[in-house]
Amino acid sequence: MAGRGGPDAASYRPTDGPSALVFDEVMQTGAVIVGRRTFEFAGGWDGDHHDGVPIFVLTHAAPDDPPPGTSSSTWSGL
Repeated sequence: MAGRGGPDAASYRPTDGPSALVFDEVMQTGAVIVGRRTFEFAGGWDGDHHDGVPIFVLTHAAPDDPPPGTSSSTWSGL
């Protein structure tokens, strides 16, 4: 994992520049809103995203088989 930045070899934090700033801001959020395509490309982050903050996935249609440990809510007419 060397070369990925951060205080130790296991860290994924960039060491400087805009990427480090964005990483720090994301890590301080209370929740993350993503689109369905991003969620699918990321493989659902294996159920853990940004140190466990809630993930809200905006989509036109919920998946037939949601990932384990998830819940869903549906709104229409917004």
